[in-house]
Amino acid sequence: SQKPDMDLLAAVTNYQKVTLQDGLVHTDVFLNYDILRGEMTELAIAVPVGHRILGVSSSDAKIRGWRAEPGEQRQTVRVEFLSPATNKVSIEVHTEREFDATALQLAGQDDEGNYNGIHAVDAVRESGQLTVAGARDLSLQFEQTTGLVRIENDEIHASIRQAGAATFKFYSSNIQLQVLAKPVEARLVVKSSYRFDFGDDELKLAADM
Repeated sequence: SQKPDMDLLAAVTNYQKVTLQDGLVHTDVFLNYDILRGEMTELAIAVPVGHRILGVSSSDAKIRGWRAEPGEQRQTVRVEFLSPATNKVSIEVHTEREFDATALQLAGQDDEGNYNGIHAVDAVRESGQLTVAGARDLSLQFEQTTGLVRIENDEIHASIRQAGAATFKFYSSNIQLQVLAKPVEARLVVKSSYRFDFGDDELKLAADM
């Protein structure tokens, strides 16, 4: 593989949409690279171990190919371009994985350096937004939101905007987002009416439910 250009400087805006549905965590990531110095012939993206990588693509650059390299703390997706990029590059990454009743780590890295979210590798700066949505039969409880700030709908980037979702912004990849997904408990709504009949020496009660 090619050696990285030590003179290359790139900043990244990372837009992520995480959807919990049908026992799967679906992650759609839109990485917008702003090349500040040098030219980019390839790039690397960190993907958590256990994620199935469904696709890697670009809307504004021609990709020669991509490959996923396994590791103990992350998978590294390496993307190679047909021609060097010198200005801006956009990359999409789509993954999925199973989840259960335990709390989910959805972004950043843990204290041991294991990646919990999809992030750029070797970028001089990374910021972005993260949207989390669940199916209608799930209740989401945010257990930890380190380095994240909740934002309103009018601030959300169009690529990840979703009705009913929670969206956060972040200013570095040093973040933590822990979510607990629980099935929505069924609720029984009972409507009742009562009628009292007063007789000479008795009271009758009729109820409809």
